[in-house]
Amino acid sequence: MTTRDRLSVLADITRALSRGETPDEIIRVALTAISSTIHADVVSFAVPEATRIRFTILEDDRFSAVSFDRNSGGLTERVLDSNEGLNVADLMISGLPLRRLVGEETAHARSYIGVPARSGSRVLGVLSIQSYRPGVFDERDVELITQVGRQMADAIVSSRRVARIQRRFNELDRTQRERTDFLVGVAHDMRAPLAGIIGFARILEELDVVAADPLAREAAHFIAAESERLSDLVAQLVDLGRVDLGETTLDLEALELRKATEQAVDSMKVRFPSHRFVIRSDGPVWVEGDLLRIHRILINLIENAAVHGPSGGLVTIELQGGPEGATLAVSDRGSGVPEVERARIFERFVRLDGSSAGSGIGLYLVKALVEAHGGSITVGDAPGGGARFFVELPGSSSGTHPVA
Repeated sequence: MTTRDRLSVLADITRALSRGETPDEIIRVALTAISSTIHADVVSFAVPEATRIRFTILEDDRFSAVSFDRNSGGLTERVLDSNEGLNVADLMISGLPLRRLVGEETAHARSYIGVPARSGSRVLGVLSIQSYRPGVFDERDVELITQVGRQMADAIVSSRRVARIQRRFNELDRTQRERTDFLVGVAHDMRAPLAGIIGFARILEELDVVAADPLAREAAHFIAAESERLSDLVAQLVDLGRVDLGETTLDLEALELRKATEQAVDSMKVRFPSHRFVIRSDGPVWVEGDLLRIHRILINLIENAAVHGPSGGLVTIELQGGPEGATLAVSDRGSGVPEVERARIFERFVRLDGSSAGSGIGLYLVKALVEAHGGSITVGDAPGGGARFFVELPGSSSGTHPVA
């Protein structure tokens, strides 16, 4: 498969994904699109559950479903356990454990690609393609299936978030229901077109004709980056709906806060290339937190500091940790927050002094997510001028820390 063929296939699948509403629909339209554009005999998507793995399978235009014990062995478990893709040219001579997804009377698969479907750092399932002939797939197919798996996972996560909020509408009073319904409706309507825009922008970036033209390359990169910013705002609207509904259930684990901060800063450097970002800590800082929510806290605070500081200004992130907990301080070199406004700044849709910067929900979400972790946040003056947001978070309750 040439690069042009791969991008054409990815375009077809991107179009198909925009038609899926529920997670099951997203899986089915994706498998159908893959089956019609790649020379695979079997396409499947496996979702890990508590003790089982549930497969949706497409073979010869027929869908079927099957489930296996989580510890029953097989290629899917190998992908899940390693969190890495697997490309096997010939299963019959590989020595790997084999398990049929379809009937015993059918031929056994020979070529196999399986990749984790990852949204951010979260793996939702395993996307796989199989052929009854050996040596069918190559590394370009691995790259394509990896990209499709990522798109599927993002679409499924978004669909699940919206569905969870919609199930709670009947518990709301009329005013709150109308407000939350509006936010979720906007997020729902924007999810599919944004996914398509981002997908096609990434395709444009890879086209030779675009790569050869500096203006075209810049335009494609700008479309992709700004679409991802808009997608992030949509995700924040959904998070806002969940906060309003009291749905801030956390998936807690021991997290190293400096590593998470470095990842957040790397993404902010793309948006604010002229700014300077400095991280200060004496060593690893451990917290008990939800990775996605901690990332949201960091992104919102660092972005807020960059937006409200001068162009090319300094943003400082200070980390300290101990057995009792951890502290995070984010400082900018802007005009600061007047003392009389320091409580109001964490209210929803508040932007001080008529500022048009930001959506007015970032700091509201930060406070809600920090408090959901059992922590607290305050704002004061930064040394040398500007605002300093100070967060306290509980430490890791496990008493042990993972080995790096």
